[in-house]
Parts: sequence; structure tokens; C-alpha cells
Amino acid sequence: MADEKTEPLGILGILKEALKLPLKNKSLMVFVTIFTILPLSLLLLSHQLLLLPFAKVLLFHTTLLSRERENSKEALETMTQIRKDVRLIVAFEVAFLLLISIATIFSLATTIYTVATTYVGKHLTKKQLLSRVFATWMRPLLTWFFIFLLCVAFSVLLMLSLGVLSLFVGPKAIVGYSIAVSLMVLGVLIYLVTVWALAMVVSIVEDDCYGFDALCKASALIKGKRMQGYFLTLVLVVLGGFIGSLFRIDERGRKIGGQIAFSVILVIVSCLLKLYNYVAFTVFYFECKKWHGEAVMIEETGYTLVPVLNVNTA
Repeated sequence: MADEKTEPLGILGILKEALKLPLKNKSLMVFVTIFTILPLSLLLLSHQLLLLPFAKVLLFHTTLLSRERENSKEALETMTQIRKDVRLIVAFEVAFLLLISIATIFSLATTIYTVATTYVGKHLTKKQLLSRVFATWMRPLLTWFFIFLLCVAFSVLLMLSLGVLSLFVGPKAIVGYSIAVSLMVLGVLIYLVTVWALAMVVSIVEDDCYGFDALCKASALIKGKRMQGYFLTLVLVVLGGFIGSLFRIDERGRKIGGQIAFSVILVIVSCLLKLYNYVAFTVFYFECKKWHGEAVMIEETGYTLVPVLNVNTA
């Protein structure tokens, strides 16, 4: 059954719909949250804890090197050990990044497809959902890979821009220019994140569009909805930052029971926030489809497009 809603939603409408949608398919959403979003949240929150032993060893050897005589046998041995420590940390970060990427893609695929089917009035079984995700996991993976390349390119371009800026701007003015450039970059990045999130939804919901094509499709879909998508992402980023700041509280002096309770709350809130972000961008995807006169009818093996009234020209 295709989506029959014709009235476009504003930002508040999308945010409200994102709150209501999970309640329409509670059992499957609970399953998805526990078995995909929860492991991802635990992984992300455990990063610093897992990295800490490697960082402590590196700090110990760095401190030791500062106390040894330059070019001595002991100093050379410590330098060799520091190189090993750095290689271990790099290997850990690469392995962790791969693990996080896999967990993120699986979490995105299960959540977004569940939300999409619920949005158009269909209800999958757990078996149907997992069958769909395992059969199509390569598509969001390719899209994720292209997004990663764009992130790297964006970071390199930013560093080069700041480097060139430092050559032409005096030391007194560099701070002001750096702040201005940072604000511009933040604005561009929020828009890019919107397109990238939409591209991930496209690659998960639509059978024949993934990778670079999904990014192009997302760029086309967002036309006419750019400001709405921009401010939707901005609201979600601010919300995430605000909630995250609440948990950056010094836990020293807190009893073990309080620390455990605090950690449990942190994990739960992290799961719910991720779920809310996924749902909000999926709803935004359908709004973009509606704007361009298309509706998505989810089938067991994929989707078909059904023409509906183009609200942009109505």
C-alpha cells in the first residue's frame, strides 16, 4: 500500500512523526533496538575504554624517553617501542573503524527498512526483515564507502584551505579568519550530512540505487527541501550535542552503584537518540518523495514507485 498522505510536513511535523512511527510497530522496533542499535551504542561508548590501555603504554614510553640521554642505547630502544605502540594504536583504530562501520550499516539497514515499511502501512516479521537486510547489505555498504571518501576529501580540503590561509593572513588576524572559516565549514558540513543521510536511506529502501548513484539521487531529491533538510539536521545535531553535554559530568566521588546507573542511562539515551535520528531522516525521505510526486510502495523484495500529486505544483 502506498503512502496516501498528501499534506507536506514541516520540521515540527517530521519530528512529531518520528516520535509516533516506532509506536506503530512496537515489537519489531524493540527487536531492532536491542539487537542492532544497542550493540552499536555500546561499541561507540566503549571506544575510549578500549583505547586507554594502549594510550597509557604510549604515554609511559614517551615519558621514559624524555628522561633518557639523547642517542643512548636506552633511548633508541624506547624509540623503537614507541613506534610499536603507535602502530598498535593505528591498527586498533582501523579495526575499530571497520567494526563500527559494519555495526552502523547493519543498524541503519534494519531500522530504516523497518521504519519505511511501517510508514507505508506494512508490517514485516523478524525473519522477513533479516532476510531483506542480509540480501541487500552490499548496497548501503557501497554508499557508506563513498560517503567515507567524501569525508576524507572534505577534511583534506579543509586542512589545505587553513594552511593556505595561514600563509596570507597575519598572526593577529588568523584567529578571526579561522573562526569565520570554521563557521562556514560547519554550515556546509550540516548540509552535506543531510544529503549523506538521505543517500543512506535511498540505498536501503530503493533496490536499484546505491553507491555514487544514491548520492546523486539524494542530491536530486533534496531540491525544493534543502532548507527543511538543513534545519532538520541542525535540530538533531543540537539535540544530540545538548544530550551529550549532560553526560560529560565528572563521575569522581560517585559510588559504584551510581556509576553503573549513570552508564545504563547513558546507553539507553544513546540508543533512543540514534533510533530517533534514523526515523527522522526516513520520514524526511518520504517527504522529499512526496514533493517530487512519487510515493514508495514497499514490497517483500523491494519497492515500486507510484505517481501521486506533486505538492510543489498543486
